[in-house]
Amino acid sequence: MKKRIFLCLAVGLSAGCQNPSFMSSGNSLDVPQHEAARHGNLVLRLKWPETPTQRLQAMPVAARTAVLTVTSSTGDTVATRTVSREASTAVSVSLDLKPGNDYTVSAEVSDQSGTVIATGKSLPFSVIRQRVSTVDLTLAPLISLVAGTGANTYGGDGGPAASAQLFLPQGLAVDENGNLFIADTSNHAIRRVNSQGIITTLAGTTIRASTAPALGDNGLPTEVALRSPTSVAVAHNGDLLIADSQAIRIVPALNGDRYGQKLTGGRLHTLLVDSSLGGPIPSSVVVDRSGNIFYAESFRIQMVTPAGSRSVVAGVGATSKGAGPDGPAKESQLNVPEGMLLDPSGNLLFVERGNHRVRLLCRNSGTNFGIPMASGSVYTIAGKGVATTDPVTLGDGKDALEATLNAPRGLALDTQGNLYIADWGNQRIRRMSPDRRISTIAGTGSRSTSAATDLGDGAAALEATFANPTGLALMNDMLFIADTSNHRVRRVPL
Repeated sequence: MKKRIFLCLAVGLSAGCQNPSFMSSGNSLDVPQHEAARHGNLVLRLKWPETPTQRLQAMPVAARTAVLTVTSSTGDTVATRTVSREASTAVSVSLDLKPGNDYTVSAEVSDQSGTVIATGKSLPFSVIRQRVSTVDLTLAPLISLVAGTGANTYGGDGGPAASAQLFLPQGLAVDENGNLFIADTSNHAIRRVNSQGIITTLAGTTIRASTAPALGDNGLPTEVALRSPTSVAVAHNGDLLIADSQAIRIVPALNGDRYGQKLTGGRLHTLLVDSSLGGPIPSSVVVDRSGNIFYAESFRIQMVTPAGSRSVVAGVGATSKGAGPDGPAKESQLNVPEGMLLDPSGNLLFVERGNHRVRLLCRNSGTNFGIPMASGSVYTIAGKGVATTDPVTLGDGKDALEATLNAPRGLALDTQGNLYIADWGNQRIRRMSPDRRISTIAGTGSRSTSAATDLGDGAAALEATFANPTGLALMNDMLFIADTSNHRVRRVPL
């Protein structure tokens, strides 16, 4: 579980942080006794925004270094300090400032690679003789580019991902080695960005497969055509799963008999094709720790076991007429389920895009997001089932069941139980806390135009624009976002 990290700046006579909610150990500045009357005490509290109701944590978990700059009313820099910390440790420092008015403090926070991930600036404050002043500085997480130049074409393999080209990327996945996988949908390829930021193609020729019989089983993945892949997943054993429009495909990590086939490691195989799916095409795929594969079709969700048996786990195969009620999963009417993920308990979360909701298929009875649930039933956990683009009625700061989503597409879940939602039609990334409070963490709600070159990268995530964000993935306290119609992948620190 992530720990909250507090960084406080104590100015003048302070021997550390004066606020009891902060760690009090630190390095204090020795001030001669005869100087005491000339100085005051300042405690600076750096805060990390969590919800509009201002329940705050102090720093992003990914933060390692903060550069603090104190400026006078004339604009002159009067003090600077760089403080560093290891993960899950607190830092306290002291500075010596003369009494005065209209000081400001700014902060620039970087992760361990040196990338700036948050900035902030305080309101003007005063330093008063022999008094303690407390200044709050709320940091703004910054959004940054990971992959894609915005050109809707193919290219850049072997070089930095930020200089490569993507074409309508959708699904994202990560593995334990720091690799990011991208379903590069209209390039008909699966791309990988390694931990050094270099992009390569893992599967697909960039030529669209014409028909399912021409899928090319048991071939080298980069010599086999794909057909508009929309989702990608990495199993715990290293298998790569692909929802490939007409089929579920697999690139197994090792040789072996699984899913009713003899699989060859490193080769591309087809597990299910369109005819065996009964018509609807798969839009999303995930795999659990036991190797069970779940895939979403237009109106239902199915499971394939490692032995190769297939069964429906949710949906009757017909679209719902309006937002249907909670209840037994196999009796539910679903309207375009996709964006699936599995939580640590094995429950299956998914968006119901056609009904503007997020739902949970309970596989282990218990309470999730404050709702008592029974195994085998489906529950709505976010969204009223009515779309809106009116920012006044989005419901930020309220119970997620009273919030409005607009054709949500992707989900991600962090280790604290916060759920992240790619609110596709509202051009935002939303966050729902374990007690169902919902907020916006990125996006203004305005859609980027096709000609836009300034999407807000390098600035506050809440000031960024998106064009239909779809897939989400979490890695190293960073949320990765497939900004589909901007042909990019971007990230926001958590």
